[in-house]
Amino acid sequence: MSTAEVKASIDSLNEFIDQFQEAVKLAREKFILVIKDKSIPLGERWELFKKAPTELKNNGSWIESFKALNEACGGEVSWYDDFCKERHETVHLVDLVSDVEWCIENDQVDRGYCKAFFDKPELLDKFKEEILEKNIESFEYDW
Repeated sequence: MSTAEVKASIDSLNEFIDQFQEAVKLAREKFILVIKDKSIPLGERWELFKKAPTELKNNGSWIESFKALNEACGGEVSWYDDFCKERHETVHLVDLVSDVEWCIENDQVDRGYCKAFFDKPELLDKFKEEILEKNIESFEYDW
Protein backbone atom coordinates (compact mmCIF):
# COMPACT_ATOMS: atom_id res chain seq x y z
CA MET A 1 0.00 0.00 0.00
CA SER A 2 1.16 3.46 -0.77
CA THR A 3 1.36 6.12 1.92
CA ALA A 4 -1.76 7.79 0.49
CA GLU A 5 -3.67 4.48 0.57
CA VAL A 6 -2.60 3.82 4.16
CA LYS A 7 -3.71 7.32 5.19
CA ALA A 8 -7.05 6.90 3.39
CA SER A 9 -7.54 3.53 5.06
CA ILE A 10 -6.76 4.94 8.49
CA ASP A 11 -9.02 7.95 7.89
CA SER A 12 -11.83 5.63 6.81
CA LEU A 13 -11.41 3.47 9.91
CA ASN A 14 -11.28 6.50 12.19
CA GLU A 15 -14.54 7.74 10.70
CA PHE A 16 -16.12 4.32 11.14
CA ILE A 17 -14.93 4.13 14.77
CA ASP A 18 -16.36 7.58 15.49
CA GLN A 19 -19.71 6.57 13.99
CA PHE A 20 -19.66 3.27 15.87
CA GLN A 21 -18.94 4.99 19.18
CA GLU A 22 -21.79 7.43 18.60
CA ALA A 23 -24.13 4.55 17.74
CA VAL A 24 -23.12 2.70 20.93
CA LYS A 25 -23.69 5.86 22.99
CA LEU A 26 -27.19 6.31 21.54
CA ALA A 27 -28.00 2.61 21.92
CA ARG A 28 -26.82 2.69 25.55
CA GLU A 29 -29.02 5.69 26.33
CA LYS A 30 -32.08 4.01 24.81
CA PHE A 31 -31.20 0.67 26.44
CA ILE A 32 -31.03 2.26 29.90
CA LEU A 33 -34.40 3.96 29.42
CA VAL A 34 -36.03 0.67 28.42
CA ILE A 35 -34.55 -1.57 31.13
CA LYS A 36 -35.57 0.94 33.83
CA ASP A 37 -39.12 1.38 32.49
CA LYS A 38 -41.31 -0.53 34.94
CA SER A 39 -44.31 -0.23 32.62
CA ILE A 40 -42.57 -2.96 30.59
CA PRO A 41 -42.85 -6.42 32.22
CA LEU A 42 -39.78 -7.44 34.19
CA GLY A 43 -39.37 -10.64 32.18
CA GLU A 44 -39.09 -8.75 28.90
CA ARG A 45 -36.64 -6.22 30.33
CA TRP A 46 -34.56 -9.00 31.92
CA GLU A 47 -34.35 -10.94 28.64
CA LEU A 48 -33.22 -7.76 26.85
CA PHE A 49 -30.60 -7.16 29.54
CA LYS A 50 -29.29 -10.72 29.21
CA LYS A 51 -29.05 -10.40 25.43
CA ALA A 52 -27.43 -6.95 25.34
CA PRO A 53 -23.68 -6.64 24.72
CA THR A 54 -21.29 -5.58 27.46
CA GLU A 55 -20.83 -2.16 25.82
CA LEU A 56 -24.33 -1.18 26.93
CA LYS A 57 -23.84 -2.15 30.59
CA ASN A 58 -21.82 -1.06 33.60
CA ASN A 59 -19.01 -3.28 34.86
CA GLY A 60 -17.37 -2.27 38.10
CA SER A 61 -14.12 -2.87 39.88
CA TRP A 62 -15.84 -2.38 43.24
CA ILE A 63 -18.28 -4.42 45.30
CA GLU A 64 -21.92 -3.59 44.69
CA SER A 65 -24.55 -3.72 47.38
CA PHE A 66 -28.07 -4.97 46.70
CA LYS A 67 -30.93 -4.47 49.16
CA ALA A 68 -32.75 -7.58 47.93
CA LEU A 69 -29.68 -9.75 48.54
CA ASN A 70 -29.16 -8.28 52.00
CA GLU A 71 -32.81 -9.04 52.74
CA ALA A 72 -32.49 -12.57 51.37
CA CYS A 73 -29.34 -13.19 53.39
CA GLY A 74 -30.69 -11.68 56.58
CA GLY A 75 -28.06 -8.95 56.70
CA GLU A 76 -24.99 -7.87 54.79
CA VAL A 77 -24.17 -10.31 51.97
CA SER A 78 -21.03 -12.34 52.32
CA TRP A 79 -20.11 -13.06 48.73
CA TYR A 80 -17.86 -15.90 49.84
CA ASP A 81 -20.17 -17.54 52.39
CA ASP A 82 -23.47 -16.89 50.62
CA PHE A 83 -22.43 -17.27 46.98
CA CYS A 84 -19.06 -19.07 47.02
CA LYS A 85 -17.25 -16.13 45.38
CA GLU A 86 -13.51 -15.80 45.91
CA ARG A 87 -11.71 -12.52 46.49
CA HIS A 88 -10.88 -10.75 43.20
CA GLU A 89 -13.39 -12.93 41.35
CA THR A 90 -15.62 -11.19 38.85
CA VAL A 91 -19.26 -11.62 39.84
CA HIS A 92 -21.41 -11.91 36.71
CA LEU A 93 -24.90 -11.05 37.86
CA VAL A 94 -26.87 -12.68 35.04
CA ASP A 95 -25.03 -15.93 35.76
CA LEU A 96 -25.71 -15.55 39.48
CA VAL A 97 -29.43 -14.99 38.88
CA SER A 98 -29.51 -17.98 36.50
CA ASP A 99 -27.85 -20.17 39.14
CA VAL A 100 -30.33 -19.07 41.82
CA GLU A 101 -33.27 -19.65 39.42
CA TRP A 102 -31.93 -23.13 38.64
CA CYS A 103 -31.60 -23.90 42.37
CA ILE A 104 -35.16 -22.75 43.02
CA GLU A 105 -36.60 -24.68 40.07
CA ASN A 106 -34.69 -27.84 41.04
CA ASP A 107 -35.17 -27.49 44.81
CA GLN A 108 -31.42 -27.44 45.40
CA VAL A 109 -31.27 -25.81 48.82
CA ASP A 110 -27.80 -27.22 49.49
CA ARG A 111 -26.09 -25.20 46.72
CA GLY A 112 -24.74 -22.68 49.25
CA TYR A 113 -26.87 -19.79 48.04
CA CYS A 114 -29.02 -17.67 50.33
CA LYS A 115 -31.75 -19.89 51.68
CA ALA A 116 -34.32 -17.06 51.73
CA PHE A 117 -34.67 -17.23 47.95
CA PHE A 118 -36.34 -20.59 48.47
CA ASP A 119 -38.76 -19.17 51.02
CA LYS A 120 -39.27 -15.81 49.26
CA PRO A 121 -38.66 -16.20 45.52
CA GLU A 122 -40.13 -12.70 44.98
CA LEU A 123 -36.82 -11.37 46.33
CA LEU A 124 -35.24 -12.60 43.12
CA ASP A 125 -37.45 -10.20 41.14
CA LYS A 126 -36.41 -7.39 43.48
CA PHE A 127 -32.78 -8.35 42.85
CA LYS A 128 -33.32 -8.26 39.08
CA GLU A 129 -34.94 -4.83 39.38
CA GLU A 130 -31.90 -3.54 41.28
CA ILE A 131 -29.56 -4.94 38.64
CA LEU A 132 -31.58 -3.25 35.91
CA GLU A 133 -31.77 0.02 37.84
CA LYS A 134 -27.98 0.05 38.19
CA ASN A 135 -27.49 -1.41 34.70
CA ILE A 136 -24.70 -3.51 36.14
CA GLU A 137 -23.46 -6.63 34.42
CA SER A 138 -20.60 -7.52 36.74
CA PHE A 139 -18.26 -6.34 39.45
CA GLU A 140 -15.07 -7.52 41.06
CA TYR A 141 -15.44 -8.98 44.54
CA ASP A 142 -12.59 -7.15 46.22
CA TRP A 143 -12.98 -6.59 49.94
